[in-house]
Amino acid sequence: MKLPKKLAALLLCAALMTGGGAAYAAELDTTTRAQQVVSELGVAQGMSLGDTVSRAQFAQLLFNLSSSSSGSQTVSYSMFNDVDSSTAYASSIYTAVQNEWMSGYLGGWFRPGQAVTLREAANGALALLGCTSADFSGNSYQGRQTAYYSTGLLENVSGSLDSALSSTDCIQLIYSLLKADTKQGAMFGASLGCTLDDDEEIDLSALQTTSSNSIRGPIEVEESLEDTVPFDLEKATVYLDGEYIDSADAASVDAGAAVYYSSRTRTVWVYEANVVTGEVTGVGYDLSGSLEPTALYVNGQEYQITDADLREELSGGSAVRVGDEVTLLFDEGEDGSYTLRDVTIE
Repeated sequence: MKLPKKLAALLLCAALMTGGGAAYAAELDTTTRAQQVVSELGVAQGMSLGDTVSRAQFAQLLFNLSSSSSGSQTVSYSMFNDVDSSTAYASSIYTAVQNEWMSGYLGGWFRPGQAVTLREAANGALALLGCTSADFSGNSYQGRQTAYYSTGLLENVSGSLDSALSSTDCIQLIYSLLKADTKQGAMFGASLGCTLDDDEEIDLSALQTTSSNSIRGPIEVEESLEDTVPFDLEKATVYLDGEYIDSADAASVDAGAAVYYSSRTRTVWVYEANVVTGEVTGVGYDLSGSLEPTALYVNGQEYQITDADLREELSGGSAVRVGDEVTLLFDEGEDGSYTLRDVTIE
């Protein structure tokens, strides 16, 4: 039986650690939260980003994030020498250039297959926030760079400004864009249905109540990952313990791994670390009055329950009892303790 409410809020917080400590835990949770939000919005739907993001792919992302995505721009001529009007990205490239989110190169070239740099991507994000060249009088180069940081666009982004944009940094940039304020003072992501929670992060649970996405899991891999998900892995974006992997690596995922997936966005999250299946041998409760569970004991090992929502879930209709067969996702602390992140009753 799947826990219906808490799975969605926790599944990507289960980007499981192998003893990296508290600072690493916070970084990993931020990365996986960003992946989940971007997947939920579907702005990268149908795109397998790969290790780096091409200029054509980023033009499509900007188009999907903008108000322009409500209507399709038909391109009847080749705007650039290397972008045929019949190609899949022609419309988004045309829109990105016309709106000055991106620019081409001298000689009439766009170089759609070339990796977009972090600087180019950040400039595109600033443009979506309503910034124009007129906002950066004087030293435009320095002014834009200052704006990257003042708007929070580069929060948790690790690459250098002139390096090829990795898929991980791309997703983090999009996530930060969603939280940033536009030139008019409104949160950019509000136009896409995003709100902030008490921690000033995108409220994933609220977003999932309004989106059409449907994420399933955790599901145990019995033979292969390909047999576990209902779509072609070569056309999917796959993460293993929070890190992007290609289809060749996805084919080698071991049996016993825990999997979540979205059929609509063709996104898969695989967890091989810190996953355990076993029998519940005990349940610890808060005896001060709430009687909510504070720990599960599986095969004799304690897994602390510190998340308030998960405690509530496990004390309600999805209560776990001694003797139940369960699969757990957990974090490991520096002191050797285990904290429960998600649980499925088999």
